Amino acid sequence: MVESERNALIKCGRSDLAEMVRHVAKLEGDGAGYDIKSYTPEGEEKFIDVKTTQGDRSTAFYLSSNEVRFAADHADSCYLYRAFEFDQTTSSGKVFVYSRELNRVSQFCPSNSRRCRHLIKVIDPKASPSLHDVSLRKVVHCL
Repeated sequence: MVESERNALIKCGRSDLAEMVRHVAKLEGDGAGYDIKSYTPEGEEKFIDVKTTQGDRSTAFYLSSNEVRFAADHADSCYLYRAFEFDQTTSSGKVFVYSRELNRVSQFCPSNSRRCRHLIKVIDPKASPSLHDVSLRKVVHCL
């Protein structure tokens, strides 16, 4: 996903911003509340949380309390990249993007986990206007 963000910015003529895209979760750990820091072609910050499941697009997934709080505090710049039907043997699947509308299309359910995670049930996965049903292998070229 990091490379797809960089490639998308380069396609828009913003190689300066592409160089600044960072995989924050890998570099700093999971405490930031998002996985990737990127930018829009206009230069606005873009905070991306990537969630992956092997199930279909309606499969529930978890967000930590920190992720939920960060998304609420940065609603105008948070994006959820939802990967599903992920096949570990081929590292492929499909992905769609929620931007600024997670509360509208998802239902937050308190989880019984000691880590204070929230179970997310997708109410209408087709509600997102930024739906991308593409192979994760192709997402580098499509997003």
